Amino acid sequence: MSRTDRYLSMVKDFISTLVVAGRSDQGEPLAMEASDLPDPRCRAGCRRSKPWSSGNSRAQSLFFHLKILKREDMEIKNFQKCLFILLSIVFPFLTGMGSKPPQVGGPAPAFRLDSLEGPSMALAEHRGKIVLINFWATWCEPCLKEMPEIEAAYEQHKGEGFVVLGINFGEKPKEAEKLVKAVGLTFPILMDRKVEVAERYGVVNLPVTFFIDQEGIIRERVFGGTLTKEGIGEVLVRLQKKS
Repeated sequence: MSRTDRYLSMVKDFISTLVVAGRSDQGEPLAMEASDLPDPRCRAGCRRSKPWSSGNSRAQSLFFHLKILKREDMEIKNFQKCLFILLSIVFPFLTGMGSKPPQVGGPAPAFRLDSLEGPSMALAEHRGKIVLINFWATWCEPCLKEMPEIEAAYEQHKGEGFVVLGINFGEKPKEAEKLVKAVGLTFPILMDRKVEVAERYGVVNLPVTFFIDQEGIIRERVFGGTLTKEGIGEVLVRLQKKS
């Protein structure tokens, strides 16, 4: 069994432990341990999961091993995916923890983030336009699959009161810049280095896209890298008819 397989096995074992007994453990929150983890997604998730406890020996084992992972180790090059599997499967069980994600039909949470180009940008600056917010990361294969589709839709409709904001999930600007240049993205890329905006929007899985109308209301939410140029165009038609 490879090291990657062993870590995946540990994740699954840890999930089972949490589901059965994770909420009843006593002791310090795992958030204390998570502060040292190399991956921002794990830190963000643990901040929302205060019932998790260091009293859980399997939890201690998993997080200790995740701390010592090295990204350059080719045998465990998918360790980020392992971490995200943990977040995407475990956290849906932790209902009622932290702030609830925004709902379709409700107001989009306000934010201001630095852009990849330098100056910061706020969601409020685009009031009166239809805004597509896409949370993505360079390690996310479904994100990379739909990026060209989003870019094509942006190029076709940007003169029609349509804005795209690509929010990078917790990475360094240099990492995001490489992908932006490789794909040829022209819409604004915002850097959510501490994943605070992602947390505000309840983001667990990537990619996730929010369509926000001219009044700042979330009208549609799309998961899993299924966006197409045509599909985005259809959403725009629906939202323009409502305005």
